[in-house]
Amino acid sequence: MKKWKSLFACGLVLLLTGWTMLCIPFNAYAQTWEAESTSTNIVAVVDCSTSMQSSDSDWKIPESLDMLVDMCDDEQVRLSLIVYGTSAETAFRDFPLSAENHEMVKKQIHQALMVRGYNLGQTDTGAALGLAQQILEQQAGQNNMVLLFTDGAIRATRNGRTNEISEQEVDAFAAFAQNNGVVVNTLGLFNKQADAADVETAEEELSILRSKTGGMYQRVDDPADIPDFVIQLLAGLLDVKTLDLSSPTETTVDGKHAWQYDFSISDQYIKDLTVVWPAPVSVIQDILISGPATDGTAVSLNNWTDGEWVSTTRYNAKPGYQVIRIDTDGQKKGDYSVFFVTNEATPVAAEGFYLYDVNLNVEIGAQDIGVMQSLPIEVYLTDSQGYRIDDVDFLQTLAVELEIVNQQNMGVEVEESAKASDIVSEQDSYTRELKLYNDSFRLDFVPERATDYRLVLHVSNAYFSRTSTTRQLTVHDQLDVVSSVVTATPRKNRPVEVRAYLIQQDNHDKVVGEEFYRLSGMYVEFTNQSTGAVQTVEMQAVPDGNGMTASYTPTDEGEYTTVVRMKSHRENVTRSGEKLGFSIQDRPITKQFCVKDHESSGLMEGLFKHYWAGSIIELAGDTFFYDPDGDSYRLEADLTRGEGEYTLFDNIFSYTASGKQTMEVTLTARDYSGNAAVTTIQIRVLSIVEVILLTVLLVLLVVFAIAALVWVIRWCITRSRKLKGVVRMDVSLNGERLEEAFKKQLDELQIGRFYIPLENPKVESLADDERLRPRTDLIHGTFLDEKISFNRMLYACAQSYRASRGGEDGIYQYLKSCGTAPDKTSGIVGQKKGMRFGIRNVSNEPSMEKAFVEDRKRNDRESCVVYIPADSVANERLATKLGTPIGGIKVVLRYYPAKEQPQPKVRKTKKTKSASAEPEEKEAALNVE
Repeated sequence: MKKWKSLFACGLVLLLTGWTMLCIPFNAYAQTWEAESTSTNIVAVVDCSTSMQSSDSDWKIPESLDMLVDMCDDEQVRLSLIVYGTSAETAFRDFPLSAENHEMVKKQIHQALMVRGYNLGQTDTGAALGLAQQILEQQAGQNNMVLLFTDGAIRATRNGRTNEISEQEVDAFAAFAQNNGVVVNTLGLFNKQADAADVETAEEELSILRSKTGGMYQRVDDPADIPDFVIQLLAGLLDVKTLDLSSPTETTVDGKHAWQYDFSISDQYIKDLTVVWPAPVSVIQDILISGPATDGTAVSLNNWTDGEWVSTTRYNAKPGYQVIRIDTDGQKKGDYSVFFVTNEATPVAAEGFYLYDVNLNVEIGAQDIGVMQSLPIEVYLTDSQGYRIDDVDFLQTLAVELEIVNQQNMGVEVEESAKASDIVSEQDSYTRELKLYNDSFRLDFVPERATDYRLVLHVSNAYFSRTSTTRQLTVHDQLDVVSSVVTATPRKNRPVEVRAYLIQQDNHDKVVGEEFYRLSGMYVEFTNQSTGAVQTVEMQAVPDGNGMTASYTPTDEGEYTTVVRMKSHRENVTRSGEKLGFSIQDRPITKQFCVKDHESSGLMEGLFKHYWAGSIIELAGDTFFYDPDGDSYRLEADLTRGEGEYTLFDNIFSYTASGKQTMEVTLTARDYSGNAAVTTIQIRVLSIVEVILLTVLLVLLVVFAIAALVWVIRWCITRSRKLKGVVRMDVSLNGERLEEAFKKQLDELQIGRFYIPLENPKVESLADDERLRPRTDLIHGTFLDEKISFNRMLYACAQSYRASRGGEDGIYQYLKSCGTAPDKTSGIVGQKKGMRFGIRNVSNEPSMEKAFVEDRKRNDRESCVVYIPADSVANERLATKLGTPIGGIKVVLRYYPAKEQPQPKVRKTKKTKSASAEPEEKEAALNVE
């Protein structure tokens, strides 16, 4: 039969195949190294004081230790026994619990406990744990557990010992166990007749072992429960799943009475089945097993080579515990039944468990790495044949944690919220959870200390828990400090900023990590080479994790050097950056650029500088002086003229005048380097009457300024609308598009064509213009630059008509009446932003009051038609003379730019105008003629 093994001693081989050195591509130098073989060491510490004769009268402690030996069939599990009372001694140590050693170990237990008996006097627990520490110190780095049995508080009053000494030794052992991963499980045999005060004192003393080591503490009132406690400890110590055997079924097997215990195995990755009945059964005829390993048939353990049955007899000759083991090679998953053939009418509660048969494997890239270099870790599982387990359903049930233990006892890796001053050495490890990728668990480990680590792997699910420890991993200091002075031009009394960060020596990659920098212990030394003064400034982490920063304000001139140093709070390493230098010069204080000696200043600087309204004058030194070095200067005042009083406070000169007067003061600014600047201020303090007059003058100036501004704006607008070029105007009487009373269609009666210069020269210059001299139909006169009204144009047309055509006839009277109509707002407006000409105050509908156009576009004109209705009186008068109503005037406007004004035709004797002449030119020539 295959040997039954514990989790920590199941022949676990951790194959640590190489971690990849991050700085070397393609794993060129990855190497495989093997984990250390780990043993499980159990140190049983038994209280053999006189009181134990009643606490364990049925010898349950030695029976439980025998049961522990029978259950552990593995030479990697070693047992030591310490007995104590008034003094302590080691009965035996480091006995392997292989099958061939079981009887020898049980004889040693019998000799130490049964033969000697519980008669060793007092209870010096500290002395016993001191011996346990001596044993465990030689087993460092392995799976170590202490199993303590006691029934009372510490009593040590002999051989120079005291209770206080024993208690201190218990505290010291608790600290040792905490720092070395030793688990202390304690069983207190406090029956109901025990003194309550003694029980309370004992539990307080033992609580420190439970709190600091994470072990179990069990109070047992009935000694018969001691074996149950031992089984619980084994379930926690070994990688087992406890079976539920609490509901047996009464049945018959081959005609014999039996009790049937049923259980199921959830997966294939198990090794052995072990079922324990701690309470005795008086008569056991046979034990049978059925399940996948027996093809579903019930097989007697007496006749089956793959099964083993251990039946014991207690020291008082009564039946003891029963242990069965079943080798489950082959198909393991499935339903099992154990048949206990006995004539007992009442079943005994059984406890059972089975072991997992999986091996843990760890692969890393390198054994030696540098600080802050990412190191991938891969963990995978193999079965007993060495095949990699890729059952995803099984792997997803596992919780895999990697405990990273600092071997140099440098203190705990702190949380992000901790400060450097909060770092304590309460523990030397921290745990990270590994994530499942395909068939392996992976983690990128970034060590933050130059130290030696040991990696402890914890694998567990709902059924089992296993722990394995790797070899030592060495992390070297491979970081350099890089620093720089980032202030462009360092100046006296102004902060000079220095920044620093860390780089990897091998690949010069920059280290990024705010928490790492915050606890890195970086500081910068500023040294004045002239005076030898040294100032140390602690650096602060940059919020984005890109290094450290610190600032220093130099107060003396000279040559400075700065060096960034690092004394890490996490590691025992000191680093220094390169030496940097900068120069500080002392520049004298100066007057502000706007202030001169004897210059006046006052309430309204720039307009009334030498006047001041009010009795209190306050002058700030910063208004008149400037220190390029940023020194704190002191202001001095010398009042050379004035009848008031003054004070100086915080470099502000305050003067209280007693009436109308002239105040003159000399202000001196002197910095702490001895530099000084001087200015003289003269201010005339006004009386109340002068203030009133000054206010009135100010109001008048404001009004004048507003009026001037309005005039300038109007002038600019007028200038921008200046009329330019020439508009040709054809005037005719027209009966179309009139009011309802004049719907009759009439032919147009042409009156004449006229030209209107939009850019109005002076009147006297018209006579000298050769182009305009022969133009008798040219309308000229003085028009406003921004607008020419239609009334004004029609009136000019009437005058031109009278002079060149028919005199003062009915048409002249009609034109004149239209030109003198009350409406004088409609008309032509001048150019603006490239506009030819525009029409103002016209509409698209006929009206007796205003002109209207026949389309909607009224600006940027080149030509248009304007209708001007006449009033009814003038229309009837003309209708009487002409025999028909006229109804209004039609005006056709056409624009000519100044450079394209129509020219009068010049008669030629030899050659006439070619047939290709422009129609406009022909028409202009006819009009001139």
